[in-house]
Amino acid sequence: RAAALCPRIPAGPYACAADAIYPSPTAEQSAELETAIPTPALQPREVIGYVLTALHKSNFDTPRARFGCEVALRFLAPSNPASKSTPQGLAGALAQAWYAPLLNWAEYRWEGDLTLLGQREAYQQLSVRGAPDMPWVSVRWILVRVPFYATSDQWMVEAVFVEEPDGGARTLTRSAAQQQHSTAAAQQ
Repeated sequence: RAAALCPRIPAGPYACAADAIYPSPTAEQSAELETAIPTPALQPREVIGYVLTALHKSNFDTPRARFGCEVALRFLAPSNPASKSTPQGLAGALAQAWYAPLLNWAEYRWEGDLTLLGQREAYQQLSVRGAPDMPWVSVRWILVRVPFYATSDQWMVEAVFVEEPDGGARTLTRSAAQQQHSTAAAQQ
């Protein structure tokens, strides 16, 4: 049953197993990023796996500056405002402290099964941590189906929410400037 719900890509540990903890990306997974693009064949967890691998500290600026952001942008849904950014702009937004767990993870684990919200939206939660002795940080993903030419749809990332230690969450769908404006307005 787990294999059917949690598909794998050839070099990726994106299958889900109860209580399984997955390590930092392998060299093979990192090498796949150069040509990784969303396709109708990819399942939501595979899309998440590519983005998670791309944003990992080992791939963020390798093999070139902001490479991880370049790859992540390929997988963002057009309805996600961050999709209109450049790799440099996305890197600037991700420089906010609350995104550190998304970039500096050493291990991750899937938290429950993928939840389909109708036919066009999916929700998946996972946890990341920077070392085996560090606490887990929740990362929630929302994916949507986006038309792929006129033939079928493909899963893309609509939003990513990273939980802060105080229980708040920050999302990739808002620019750093919008985040700062919202924070300043809330403090008034």
